[in-house]
Order: sequence, then structure tokens, then C-alpha cells
Amino acid sequence: MMEMQMPSGGGGGSRGGGGGRDDRGGDRRKRGGGGPSEDGWQSVQRKNLDTSKLRIKVSDPTSVLLGGSNQFAAWTQGAGGNSDSDHSSAFPQTSNTFAALQDVEDKKSGVGMFSGPYGKQPPPSNTEREKAVNSLRNFVSAEKEERQARTASSRTPSRSSSREGSSARQTPAPSSSQSHDDLAAVVQPVASGSSAISDRDTRKNLPHLNPDQVAKKIQFILEEFVTNNNFQESALCVSETFPPSNMGNFVVETMNILLERSATVRSGVGKLMGHLMKEGILTTEQFLEGFKEIAEVADDLAIDVPKVWLYLAEILVPMLSTEALTFSDLKTAATGLHKLVVEILRLLVKEKGPGWVRQRWDVAGMSWKDFAPADSIDRIVKENKLEFTVGPAGEVAPLTPEMIHTKLLQMLRPEQGAPATTDEDTKWISANVGDRAKTPEFIRVLTTAVCESAYQAAGSKKFEEALFSKHATLLQKYIDTNEELELHCLYAVQELNHRLEQPSGLLRDLFQALWDYGCVANETFLRWEQSKDPAFLQGKGVALKSLTAFFTALREADDDLSEECASGQ
Repeated sequence: MMEMQMPSGGGGGSRGGGGGRDDRGGDRRKRGGGGPSEDGWQSVQRKNLDTSKLRIKVSDPTSVLLGGSNQFAAWTQGAGGNSDSDHSSAFPQTSNTFAALQDVEDKKSGVGMFSGPYGKQPPPSNTEREKAVNSLRNFVSAEKEERQARTASSRTPSRSSSREGSSARQTPAPSSSQSHDDLAAVVQPVASGSSAISDRDTRKNLPHLNPDQVAKKIQFILEEFVTNNNFQESALCVSETFPPSNMGNFVVETMNILLERSATVRSGVGKLMGHLMKEGILTTEQFLEGFKEIAEVADDLAIDVPKVWLYLAEILVPMLSTEALTFSDLKTAATGLHKLVVEILRLLVKEKGPGWVRQRWDVAGMSWKDFAPADSIDRIVKENKLEFTVGPAGEVAPLTPEMIHTKLLQMLRPEQGAPATTDEDTKWISANVGDRAKTPEFIRVLTTAVCESAYQAAGSKKFEEALFSKHATLLQKYIDTNEELELHCLYAVQELNHRLEQPSGLLRDLFQALWDYGCVANETFLRWEQSKDPAFLQGKGVALKSLTAFFTALREADDDLSEECASGQ
């Protein structure tokens, strides 16, 4: 049987009285190996560590070289190059500590834009990157040539500089996957000067554009026009961008884009098209060619755009109202399209009045048989209140007060676009109101429109005297110091104040403005205060209480004036 020996310091002595094992154990302890202790742990002797070997030798900072700008040029030569020569050329001996930063500074300052550590060898890159770089090179070169051409040209530079600044703001930077054709489709330098519009031969020499190029250029021009509302600038862009062969596509693509825009934008671009037609940039034949292409698919478009006929009418109406497009042209373009004609006539009646529409309808020899089946004409006319188009000539129903008020408010309010001038307002009133312009009923409508436009301008809900002052001349012109008409002017203000539920201070501001601008005389104010006309009693009590201070000041002013007159005599 084997005997198990426990680890103990004196185990060896029991068998041999301190024989060989203890002697060998002692030798191990002397060499540092050390035998186990009584508790079973074995001690290890530590060696001394030379800490000087852990210190890092720091050299002189001024002697540290970061390498030259062509440090990695040898990498392009692969393993076949001479290592010694490569090393010496890649790490030139220079006293400039920061030589490696030389290229960074050069690139920031624009030096060597297309040069680099590769020398004449092009850097290894993918095809997309090469296309992007080549596109950018061509674009920069084209811009340089264009600037030189503008310098040598005698055309006006201000128009060109405006376009370039706008192009830089709205043109996206070329991406790595954008080819030269794509970049040129977005940004194209355009020569300046109004003479470009009249240079027809130059337009014939313009390159024909593919549909994608047409769409991108139209999108850019429309955004520019919506932002700046500059008809001349936009007309110049169109004339120098699209050859005559592309103008039909121009009309189609423009209308496609406008179907997804607001009514204000559609109306504005319609005016722009009318301007292009008057300038001869867009001919009637070219417009009709493009419009017919849209009209043929309008029923299909109605699936996604239910109001497609209204939207198309909003584009055409500005062209018809300025007579850039005639009713004869409309007859040609809208044959069989009674839905379009209905929307156009409804908008034109609001814009110009039924008398204006009927006159041009008769001159063009238009009939509903040209647009709708004979058995549905009566229904279409009655449903849309277009009876004035079928009655005997000269029997046109006059505009209702509500229709006049709506049109006046549209012309006077600034949020509807640029407010119409006094001359434009007067022309519209003469054409559509006629002799009724001197009646109390019209004066009440006119006063309401002027005061309401100054109060509810852009939703401010406060009286804007500056806006009132622009239209006060209309009231002065049609009231014409007639005391009866002045009284009805005050009745209209009273009714407006009641309808708006007596806004704080509004009635006082309006009465003060009518007095300041000489629209109503002192005697008429006092007559209104004493008036008991039963037709105009609604809201009168509240109005009198809010005007106590006004009438007190008015009487004091009359007393002062009477005293001055008496003392002068």
C-alpha cells in the first residue's frame, strides 16, 4: 500500500532523519525556488526592476519631420519600385516642420484645385466620381467663358447679375452621381439684355431640349418667377432657354406643374404666359398646341385631380382678361369642353362682369352648341347662372351688389396680390357699374369694401390707416361732396361695425379717417347723429355711445371755427 505524504516542512526527517530531500529542498530555497510553508503557500523571491529602461527618450521637437506633400506618392508604384529611391523621394529632407500641411493650405486658398499628390496620374476612383469632377470642370469653364462674354458685350449687366445670384441660391450642388447633362439642365448661364427677346434668329439656333431638360428648366424658371414676380426677367429666361421647337412642350409641362400649385400661383403664371404671348416669345399656335395635349387627357387627370377644369380655367382667365388670348382662340381650344368653358365664364364674370364677357362672346360668334350637346345646354346654363350668354344681345343682367362687393374687395386687399391702382378700379367700375356708380346703394358697397379692406388686410384685425389712405380717393371721386351720398357712406360704416360685432375702437377710427381725408363734411356727421331713418337703426345706439368723444371734439372744432370767422369779420 502506498503512503500519502502530507506537505509539511519536516516530513522528510521522519523517514531519513533529515536526509537528501531536505538537502535538495534547502538548495531550492537558496536559489529562490522556496518550498511550501506550513500552511501550504509557496513564497517567490522578487527581482529588482531597472526603471530606467521604461523611460522614453524624447528628441528635440524641432528635429521632428512630418514629411513632405508627396510622402505617399510611391504607393502608386506598387512593389516593383526601388525602395531606396522611393523612400528618399517620399520623405524629402526639409527644414519646414509642417511641410505636410502645405497641401491643406493650398486647397483652402484654391491653389491647385484639380492637382494633387498623384501628379499626372489620375487617382484611383470610381466612374461616378470622375463624372462629377468632369461636370464641375466643364461648369466652371462655362461660367468663365460666359463672364468673359458678358464683359465684352454691350448688354445691360444688372439683369444678368440678378439671375446669377438667384441661380446660385436655388440651384442644388452637383452630387457625385450627377452627370454633366444633369448639371447643365439645372444651371445654365443666360445672357443679359432685353434685345435677347427680340432676337428671333438667335432663338432658332438654340439646341432642342429633351423632355427631362425641359421639365428641369421650367421648374427652375417658375420657382424664380414665384419668388421675384418679375415678368421681364422670367420672359428673358424663357426666350434664351427654349427654342421655338420646345415651346409646345413648355406649355404642357408648365400646366402639369401648375395643377399641383395654389390658385394664386396658377393665376400669376397665367399672366406670365399672357406676357410671353404679347412679347412674341410664345405664339398662339404654340400655346394651343400644348393646351390641346393637356385637354385630351384632362378627363383622365380628373381621377387624381377632380378640379382639373377649374385649375385650367385659372390659368387661362388671366390670358383672356388681358386679351393676350381671344375668345376666338378659346372657341378653337375648348371645342367640346363645356366643363372648361363654364369655369372660365364664371371666373371672368367675377373679374370683368357679364357685359364684358357677353360683348366678346358675340364678337367671336360663340355658341353653346360648340361646347355641349344640344339637349344639355339649357341645364348647363341654368345650373351655372350663365343666362346672359343665351339671351338677346344687349340684355345682360347687371352685377348684383354682392358681386360688386366681392370684386372690389379682391382688387383692394393686398393679400390678393398687388392691389389694383385707382385707375384700374375706376375702369372696372365704369365698365361694370356704369351709371349706378352715383347711387346710394353703390356708395354703401364701395364704402364697405374700402373700410373692410383696411381693417381685415392680411388678417391683421386692426384698422390700417395707411391702407385706407390709398383708397380714400375712390370714395372722394364717387361721393363728390354730395351730402346724401356722404350720409349713406356713414350708414355703410355703421352696418359694417354692427356686422363685425363692434370691434373695439374701429368705428371711432373709421369716422376719424373719413373726416381727416375729407370724404364726409362736418354737417353730414351731425346729420347722421340725428338721423332716425328706420332702415338704418340697427346698431345705431351702440355706435352713438362709442362716438361720444368724437362728436364732442367735432362740435368744439365747429365752435372754434365760428369764433375765428366772427373775429375775422
